[in-house]
Amino acid sequence: MSKEVKSILFTFFLFIIFCYMGWEANSFSDKAKFFPFFVAIGAAVLSFVSLVLQSIDLFLRKQKNEHTEDIGEIKRVLQYVLWVVGYIALIYVVGLILATILFLLVFLLVESKFRFVTTVFSTVLVIGGLFLISNILNLYWPSGLLGITIF
Repeated sequence: MSKEVKSILFTFFLFIIFCYMGWEANSFSDKAKFFPFFVAIGAAVLSFVSLVLQSIDLFLRKQKNEHTEDIGEIKRVLQYVLWVVGYIALIYVVGLILATILFLLVFLLVESKFRFVTTVFSTVLVIGGLFLISNILNLYWPSGLLGITIF
C-alpha cells in the first residue's frame, strides 16, 4: 500500500471521527454544544476537502505512473511521533510548563538545529505566552507526578 493511499485512509478515519464528534456534540445541552459542535463540523469539512484533494492527486499520479514510496519518510514520521510521545510523557512526569521548557530547548537545539540564542528566545516567548494566557483566563496547568509547578 502506497503512502498516498495510507494518507487517504487516515484522512477518511479523521473525517469519521469528526463526524462522530459533531453527532455527539449535538446531544449536549444548548449552551454547551455550540463550540464543540461547530469545531467538529469545521474539522469534518476540512478533512473532507483534504480527502477529495488527496484522491484527485492520487488519481492524477496514477495516470502519470508516478510512484513515491520511500522508507526514509516513514522513519522521519516515526521520529516526530516519538518526539510527541516523549513530550506527552514528560508532561505526565514533570508538568506542562517545565515539560514545555525542556521539550522546546531540546527539540529546537537537536532537531531543528537552531542557534542557542534563538532557541532560548523562542522558549521564553512561548512560556511568556503561556503565562499571559494562564493569567488572563485564570488557568492552572497540570503539575505532573512530581508536583512541580512554576506558575
